[in-house]
Amino acid sequence: MTKTRTGDPLAFIERAVTHEGQGCLIWPYNRTDNGYGLVSYSRPDGRRTTTTAHRLVLSRTAGPPPSRRHQAAHEPKVCRNPACVNPAHLRWATPAENTADQIVDGTRPHNYLTPEQVSDVRASPDSRAVLAARYGVSVNAIRAAQLGKTHRTTALERTR
Repeated sequence: MTKTRTGDPLAFIERAVTHEGQGCLIWPYNRTDNGYGLVSYSRPDGRRTTTTAHRLVLSRTAGPPPSRRHQAAHEPKVCRNPACVNPAHLRWATPAENTADQIVDGTRPHNYLTPEQVSDVRASPDSRAVLAARYGVSVNAIRAAQLGKTHRTTALERTR
């Protein structure tokens, strides 16, 4: 394995900021367990900080996030690669918007029932075990949906 030289990741960020291609631009350095690129650098005040590479690229191309809650997100249906730092694939999104994008793209790390699925579960005569297997959730999630205890408005519904 080749050791990354100091400055290489930041030089890659500078190239990414001016990148104009439409394909994914994959971060070649250190990544999180979820596949997002990581970059450490010194801020203007001299303090070291670590952030995700796509957040740093987006900050450099689109400016700072609109609020503290905003996250760097990949455009839905354009890019599903967490290692991608192509500015054309990135945007600022609230947590609800980012979750809705993940549901649309099928990249949400946990399975949740959609409102349509909850309606189907409530109308179905099938056992909880059968329904859980069908929808890829736990038997407890099916039970809660049937009893109306835990299903709330999803992020997708809130963004419509």
